[in-house]
Amino acid sequence: MRALLLAAAAYAARIQIEEDSDFKRRRGLDEEGLKMLAAGNTSMLEHPFGRDDTPSLPEEWKVRLDIEAKIGEGGFGQIFRCKVNCAPTTEFVSVKMVKEDEGSKEEEILKAMHGVSEYCISTVGEPGVVKTGEETWIMTPYFNSGDLFDLRRRCKTTEMCAEGENLQWYWPALGYPFSKAFVLALFYQALQGTQALHGKGFMHRDIKPENIMVSCSEGRLRGKCWATLIDLGLAGPKGEQRAVGTPGYLAPELNPCESECGNPSIDVWSLGATLYRLIYSTPPPFKNDKDGSLAKTYNPYDDSNIPRPPHDLDHLIMAMLDPDPSTRVSLRRKHVSPSRSTFPLK
Repeated sequence: MRALLLAAAAYAARIQIEEDSDFKRRRGLDEEGLKMLAAGNTSMLEHPFGRDDTPSLPEEWKVRLDIEAKIGEGGFGQIFRCKVNCAPTTEFVSVKMVKEDEGSKEEEILKAMHGVSEYCISTVGEPGVVKTGEETWIMTPYFNSGDLFDLRRRCKTTEMCAEGENLQWYWPALGYPFSKAFVLALFYQALQGTQALHGKGFMHRDIKPENIMVSCSEGRLRGKCWATLIDLGLAGPKGEQRAVGTPGYLAPELNPCESECGNPSIDVWSLGATLYRLIYSTPPPFKNDKDGSLAKTYNPYDDSNIPRPPHDLDHLIMAMLDPDPSTRVSLRRKHVSPSRSTFPLK
């Protein structure tokens, strides 16, 4: 009987998720997309790339790789899991197909980041980027444990996980190796990836749980996991003033683009919105922001989801979601979290 009740509860949770806009994947939007959304075209948030068929790999990769499954899709491209035919053991890579004009910019940033962090071009020899005239294909490592968006969905449908104290996720309910400290460690690695980008003069501009991939070791190293910030399709150089990103993760100064919208602090806001969703089980008041008005009027000190009095981690989230970019915390100062790990913020 208990098993039936648990199954029914899990099914009800899945139905709730399907109806909950906070558990629907959202695509990043360019300037035109944000204007259309503000005008009422909400289909922009979930509009796919525009093709349902499985494309053929470029000639340069057809012998070495086989497409096994589509694992991601956005407004500008698709991502596939590909088996490496020439590997002595079962190995996979991720292959991203984007529109030609979008791919050149991403290729440039990936090359600039090569050797700086986990960002790399190819894992199976050269070339790591192939241009066909209509599309750009980019090969990157394969992450075997999904993304942080998947992790939140899993917690939502797991008994006890969504029922923690103070409206917070109870990550240990997912079993080993999950805990709040484990999730914070994954987030910190994404923060380090953002620092690496900023150090090379770039802004990501589309940080969200969907763009933080996780990979975990197996065998005797089971439980050893790491996170990587991916998808540089909307990234650009520091100082470039463009209103782009995913609604619900856009800094107040981005929509519409104001004088500070080319400042790396926009990524800090997105990191704060991401951390918010990893800690609190209730979505933030600005989750359905269509025109920037909810982010502009948001005050973290009035947010009922944040415990009172706030703890260190709550203070960090509030500092990252400071509506004023001139006083918002930056990624160069040391801040101690409740787990006593050091977050380099300023």
